[in-house]
Amino acid sequence: MTGFRVLSFGYRYPEYKEIETWTHIDGSPLEFLKLVDQAAVVFTDSFHATIFSLILHKPFYIFSRRSRA
Repeated sequence: MTGFRVLSFGYRYPEYKEIETWTHIDGSPLEFLKLVDQAAVVFTDSFHATIFSLILHKPFYIFSRRSRA
C-alpha cells in the first residue's frame, strides 16, 4: 500500500478494478494537463502523457499499450 490515489484518464483497462484506490476520470484536455501537473508519478501508455510529464518534470513510467480488440 503506497497511500497514493490511482486515477485513470481515457481507456479503462479491466485490471484497474483490482486497485482499491482507483478512480476513472473523463474530462477535457485542460483537465488532463491538470492531472499530470498534480501527479506524484505518471504511469502511461500515452505519447502525450509522456511528453507532458517531461515538460512538467514529473517522474513517469511507460507501459505497452494493449490492443483494445
